[in-house]
Amino acid sequence: HKLVKQPKELTDRIWKNIKAPLVEFLTEKKKERLEIQRVRAIKERHLLAGNIAYATWLKTFPPRREVVTAEPFRAIIQDTPIEEKVTEDSFATALSQVPAFSDDWKRRKDQELLRAMKEHVPNSVEADLHLATTFFASSGGSVGYGYTEPIGYPRILVHRKASVLSYHNGISQPIKKLFDQDYWNAAGLIRFHRSAFLNVRSVIETCGLDPDVTTAAEMNEINPAMECLNCSNDSLGRLVMRWFQTATHFCQNPAQLNVAQTKANWKCLKRDDEFLVGAQEQQTFELGIVQKQYGFAYWQDDFCCKFCDLHPTTFTSVAAHVRDPQHGHFDSSKCQIPH
Repeated sequence: HKLVKQPKELTDRIWKNIKAPLVEFLTEKKKERLEIQRVRAIKERHLLAGNIAYATWLKTFPPRREVVTAEPFRAIIQDTPIEEKVTEDSFATALSQVPAFSDDWKRRKDQELLRAMKEHVPNSVEADLHLATTFFASSGGSVGYGYTEPIGYPRILVHRKASVLSYHNGISQPIKKLFDQDYWNAAGLIRFHRSAFLNVRSVIETCGLDPDVTTAAEMNEINPAMECLNCSNDSLGRLVMRWFQTATHFCQNPAQLNVAQTKANWKCLKRDDEFLVGAQEQQTFELGIVQKQYGFAYWQDDFCCKFCDLHPTTFTSVAAHVRDPQHGHFDSSKCQIPH
């Protein structure tokens, strides 16, 4: 400091002159140093809480950021004096409360989803969240041609698009950057996916079922293979897909690929023809190539196993993981995109 770095010898008179401004300067520097230490300690505590809560988080719905910023995690992280060391044992009681927090969180988010659903299907009740026709969308989830990815229930509760970190909404809080996520639907981006609702409703009716009562679990059990008669032709062949893929399908004018031309006309494939879809699924799985309509790429770290301590990884890696005898038999419904 210029008051100290002087060629003159420090005397009582000089010290009397520089003492007040120097003490003021050092006091401010001490505050800055303590604040840096506090921020660093809080960050380390958040990271510790997030890591030890990981196994519990895999069995719950809320994004980790919501768990570690809620009580009693918040009190342990924020209110414990900085000079006191926070360890894994410090969070033992807090971890035991995560399941109850998750249950309450899910009840609140179910009501939020139901409100979004009622904007398009006014008579909806909470049980209708489980219907095969129920899909949601989150802005930013484009899968091409301006079409947004339909996200079913309860997958919407853990989908990463639902807690995506918005860099346009400010990321000044270190906790946001630490976990690279925001609160679930913090930006209000989730909405009911009406076009997917209408698509799948038509498919269910084609299968001879009632779309007002048929659940996604029932459709998964049947797992019908469908053909779009409008898109199948002699030159390009037959366009076939599973029922859940029909949610993203829309027919196009080949001359103007960006213009939706007509409503799909569905046909249920007979058992003898299901090999067409089966061969396509096997090729997709073996090559690790995820079809474009799902809205993610096979090379991105977008997959995790919800039943094992496996961090988000590529499609190829998670495909190898679920083949491992230590994991069990492959069940595609249990390999989900993480939040």
